[in-house]
Amino acid sequence: MKKLALLAATAMFATSPALAQTQQRPPTQPMQSHPGTTGTTRAEVVAAPEFARMAAMSDMFEIQSSQMAGQRAQSPQVKQFAQRMVTDHTKTTNEMKQLMQQASSGPLHNMQMPSGLDQKHQAMLTQLQQAQGPQFDQMYIQQQVQAHQTAVDMFRNYAQAGDNAQLKQFASQTLPTLQQHLQMAQEMQRSMRG
Repeated sequence: MKKLALLAATAMFATSPALAQTQQRPPTQPMQSHPGTTGTTRAEVVAAPEFARMAAMSDMFEIQSSQMAGQRAQSPQVKQFAQRMVTDHTKTTNEMKQLMQQASSGPLHNMQMPSGLDQKHQAMLTQLQQAQGPQFDQMYIQQQVQAHQTAVDMFRNYAQAGDNAQLKQFASQTLPTLQQHLQMAQEMQRSMRG
């Protein structure tokens, strides 16, 4: 009888952490295929501070890589696109800073913008710095497609199910611009291949 009770207790304790983990995870919403995206990226809805950090990091990468493209790209169309990225992403960075400054409480209160790129974005920027000539233009546009696919998914998810009303509104208002950027980058990528 003691063996049976011991086995039952062991089974209960062995499965309870797995059940607890399953129950504690917030439900994730699978991404649907949307026009202008490939459907290959899957961004989950994150909490407000993480969304703000990720959005700021995305803008920072867009600005730095596009400033480089403005100087080094060979194609006038790529240079024009890069200038648009600098202008638009500087605008969204300033809007995010303003949201943080206006927050008197809550998840954005006293939050600081990242001071530098994370490892992933820094590696992409380093890779771009090493490219030359037409390969630079191709790599820049490829990175823009990839970065904007991720950003579109992240902003769409947050706009639909985010946990902060101000950031949800920011995500909703910014999403059409990001979708337009993605479409422009994809069209440039197709024209480079063709």
